[in-house]
Amino acid sequence: MKVSDVMTRGVETVSPAETLDQAATRMKTRNIGFLPVVDEGKILGVVTDRDIVLRAISEDLRAHFTRVRDVMTKKFISCRDDQSLTEVSMLMEKNFIHRLLVLDRAANLVGVISLSDIAAKTRNDRLSGHVLGKIVAA
Repeated sequence: MKVSDVMTRGVETVSPAETLDQAATRMKTRNIGFLPVVDEGKILGVVTDRDIVLRAISEDLRAHFTRVRDVMTKKFISCRDDQSLTEVSMLMEKNFIHRLLVLDRAANLVGVISLSDIAAKTRNDRLSGHVLGKIVAA
C-alpha cells in the first residue's frame, strides 16, 4: 500500500502570524493536535499542542499575543504520497514521531499520515503495533 491510500487529505494549516489562541482554537474545533505552518504556500514548520504548552504556557507567554512563529517547531519530517507504508512506518520509527506531512512530487502539501491512519485504514496490527512500540519505548 502507498501513503496516498491511507493519508488524511484536506489538511488544516495555520499562518506563522496567527496567535496561539487562534491556533489552539482551530485544534480544538477540529480535534487535532498539530497544524502545519504555511506562508504563501511554503511549509515553514508545524505547531503542536505540545509546542503551545511547553514553549508558551510554561513560559507564561500570553496566547492572545504570542505568534505561532514564536513557538513552532521549524524542523519537520515529511514523506511523499507515493512512498510505501513500510518505508513511512520505518521513518516514523527512526524519528520517534506519530505523524508526517505528506508532499506530492512538486513538494506541495497534500495530506498528513499518522500512526492512527496506518492502524485504522490498513488493519495491519503487526505494522502499526511494531512502530507504536518503538515510538513509545523511546
